[in-house]
Amino acid sequence: MHQIRTEQDVTGEAAKALRESCGLSQKAFWSAVGLTQSGGCRYERGNRLPKPIRILLFITYVAELKIDASTPTGAADIRRLAQLQASESAPSAETIGAALI
Repeated sequence: MHQIRTEQDVTGEAAKALRESCGLSQKAFWSAVGLTQSGGCRYERGNRLPKPIRILLFITYVAELKIDASTPTGAADIRRLAQLQASESAPSAETIGAALI
């Protein structure tokens, strides 16, 4: 299994391994970060993952933070996360989680 310590470690190959370890279909895995199954499939086959997608995958599946931008509270959580990310070079998952509570 690929070692994922930061969002930079999230590659298409690592995302596929993560998806499989979660036991999720491509549709379920990629839709959680706003992508279609076919879009996610392209990344799993080697297309380079854009940084925002790597970050969303890390937040959702590695740090296991539940952030829903469809609510005012969820949107505020995302803004706080962005502010935290801008203020620290590489915050740990524990730091991010504590800031969102």
